[in-house]
Amino acid sequence: MKGMGIFSREKELRMLWRVEKAGRRSYLVGTVHFFPFSFKRSLRRLVSSVETVLFEGPLDEASMKEVVQRGSAGDSRALMEALDPNTVKKINRALGYLGDSFHAIGSQIGLFGRGCVDPFSCRIQGMRPWMAFFETWFEFLRQRGWRYSLDLDAYEIARDSGREIGFLETIEEQVRALDGIPLERIVGFFKEIDNWSRYAREHVRFYLKGDLEAWPAATMGFPTRCEAILDRRDPVMFDRMKGYMERGGAAVFVGIPHVRGVRPLLLEEGFEVVQDRI
Repeated sequence: MKGMGIFSREKELRMLWRVEKAGRRSYLVGTVHFFPFSFKRSLRRLVSSVETVLFEGPLDEASMKEVVQRGSAGDSRALMEALDPNTVKKINRALGYLGDSFHAIGSQIGLFGRGCVDPFSCRIQGMRPWMAFFETWFEFLRQRGWRYSLDLDAYEIARDSGREIGFLETIEEQVRALDGIPLERIVGFFKEIDNWSRYAREHVRFYLKGDLEAWPAATMGFPTRCEAILDRRDPVMFDRMKGYMERGGAAVFVGIPHVRGVRPLLLEEGFEVVQDRI
């Protein structure tokens, strides 16, 4: 397809499954919240073929601001106490923050604010651990050209197309799940910051190939690969999407790891689930 070459910012969506039962067809999409490529053409074709579009949680501007506000009304001290000085230094350098000499001067004159001795700790001050993690990880990606969001693009296309839009969770449920991410997983991921670039490259490679089986093996250290985010939520989201799938004409967007949890449940209910393109 024109404009879809190897160097194009537009790519074909391959993390897509056709879901059918009793002649009624829907689609299941494994999403990425941040990515260096766009899938808008595939998304427009997909949305135009369905009547209802479902997402994990609310994606309107007010709802997203509320999640940020809740994540920013916390306490980052436990996280900072668990991070050794060398890791904090590496985080500052990876994010392109100012050098060590400036840190020393800045802390002396109070430039970083109360309790802050470096830009990173100042930036995440008052954040819940999961918010500090997402804020840092997304900033790392933004600085490397990751400026697309499949979830938001799909939401805006569905909204502008006048499709029925629904959500599988409330903000309260999502925040409760995020609060359940073990601190040690977040700390462990920060300590692996030297490997973040490799991790990001593998994420892109497997996603563009649509390789669901290989993708999780490359991302097992990611903080959200835990019981609170996956095991507890997958059955709930499945129960809420099942009726739409049985009716047909739906496109359901969930994070890639949830596809691995939801797909077996669909098969158990007699759905045919086949990886597809559109």
